[in-house]
Amino acid sequence: MQEQSISQTETDLLYCIRSGDIERVERLFADGEVMELVFTPYDRQSFFRMALRAVELMTMAAVSTRGRPDEVDDAHARMRSFIADIEDSKSISGIVGVLRRHVLALTVSSRRFSNYNRTGYSPLVNRCINRILTRMPERITLTELSAQLHVTPKYLSSLFNRDTGTSITDFMQNIRIREAEYLLSHSDMNYPDISNFLCYGSQSYFNKVFKSKTGLTPREFRLRERSADENSHHHQ
Repeated sequence: MQEQSISQTETDLLYCIRSGDIERVERLFADGEVMELVFTPYDRQSFFRMALRAVELMTMAAVSTRGRPDEVDDAHARMRSFIADIEDSKSISGIVGVLRRHVLALTVSSRRFSNYNRTGYSPLVNRCINRILTRMPERITLTELSAQLHVTPKYLSSLFNRDTGTSITDFMQNIRIREAEYLLSHSDMNYPDISNFLCYGSQSYFNKVFKSKTGLTPREFRLRERSADENSHHHQ
């Protein structure tokens, strides 16, 4: 019975990652009973076994999303980063935290791919967008992008502007703001964590950029969204 429960829990988690359901992923990680199924008492008996189990789960998560247009090098880099963070962990709870953080990034990345590709864009622009989405929330420069796509920065910038109506820099900034809006609306992540996750230099800079784009501070945006959600539930 427990084996079936473990299998079902893994299936649920992988489905949520693949479909980009960040809210559900966060709930699963916050649920103590779920985590006890994911990491059994046997796993928790030693740091080594916990680390192996975390690597197993992250590998399953990566495989479940392999239909996305990730470059092989980026997929390998993601796993190398994950394993390095596991090696730096000092406790069993730290391992769970590392897994949660990387799974969250993978979930957000999965959702992005379905949101930002357009059939009306040229193949090169869609490849450029895929590169940006694969690296997000890390920052990537126009010079890096053009080198990876084997074109000049000037040509890539011009083609990107023509197809999308915006610069690559603004496109990346807009993605960050949309991700911030989503996290503020659909998760309980605090403001410093959202700022760090989206690679803003500081929370004050995050607040400044967010307000310039939306007209609201992150706190005001979250309060507005939650108030609207409560009113919607009230009228149903």
